[in-house]
Amino acid sequence: MGTFTTINLNTVWVITLLLLVIIILSGVKVCNKDNNINTIKNNNRFVDSRYSYISEPFIVPPIPKPTSTDEQIINDFNNLSDARIQKTYDRTLNQERKNLQIKNLTKQVDSIENKILVLQQMW
Repeated sequence: MGTFTTINLNTVWVITLLLLVIIILSGVKVCNKDNNINTIKNNNRFVDSRYSYISEPFIVPPIPKPTSTDEQIINDFNNLSDARIQKTYDRTLNQERKNLQIKNLTKQVDSIENKILVLQQMW
């Protein structure tokens, strides 16, 4: 037939781990930031040795206040979601009522069948 080359499982693990380390390390970029406090205060973004832009300043922008149209959209969405929840609740409640009615009818039919069997045995 042919010769099969077998590879030890430990060899596969070592190769996999080496490739994983290479992939992880290829995504890491070392940033040489300037330790001068005045420079950091004046320019609050980090730059590397080539002075290329790396990150946004660490300032969180303020959250805008909702306008009347935003509030109207939120109210419309809330009304729509409330209507959907109510519709689902009503559907589930109706299904549970139907299930209870079916269960009660099944019990009644079983009870009547038992009475008929008893009456048949008596005659």
